[in-house]
Amino acid sequence: MGAETIAYIALAAGAVASIDAADKQRSASHRSQDAQRKIAEVQRASNAEEAAKERRQQIREERVRRARVIQSSVNTGTNASSGEEGALGSLSTQLGSNIGFNLGKQMFGTEISIFSQQDANARGDLNNAQLQAQLGQMLFSAGMGFSGGGGKAATTG
Repeated sequence: MGAETIAYIALAAGAVASIDAADKQRSASHRSQDAQRKIAEVQRASNAEEAAKERRQQIREERVRRARVIQSSVNTGTNASSGEEGALGSLSTQLGSNIGFNLGKQMFGTEISIFSQQDANARGDLNNAQLQAQLGQMLFSAGMGFSGGGGKAATTG
């Protein structure tokens, strides 16, 4: 067995090991992307639950304030007056504003989660491209070393 044959066997073994390592890295990258996706889903669900809890609290507080205004109007004999109606309208407006603000916060949280997932996906794609480039470079370099042409790539023909 000649030196050139041994060199080609070493080249093939190195290529197989590199391909195996690249496959393992790609697999790990995909698992990482899947985990990032799951984290984003859980975060969105958590944000939605928190927003719903806040809406319920806002509604609860508005009902208490509304009951106090109505009770105060009844106690002072100004029931169904313009003052009472104005106060009740103000409570409804404030509740709507608070709920709208909370929904806006939830939407921003969802957008952040989506963009974070896109970033994780892009990083995974970048990692895969780098692995492929490294593998191609390694194979090209190995071919240059065994060409027998003084550093020039071997040609077929």
